[in-house]
Amino acid sequence: MKCVICRYGETEPGTTTVTLTRGETTIVIRDVPAQICTTCGEEYVDAGTGKRLSQIAEQR
Repeated sequence: MKCVICRYGETEPGTTTVTLTRGETTIVIRDVPAQICTTCGEEYVDAGTGKRLSQIAEQR
């Protein structure tokens, strides 16, 4: 997909690290599947992954 941030790069599959903070609690989740822009490095997670990340945050 075309990157919506830089508008030049294409995204490719990869993984990222997501940091979630709620109140005084911080959760770091590594190896999250993502699409990553080859030009600017912007990271995109799909809807299912985003939903799962939200569920993890709610449990903490």
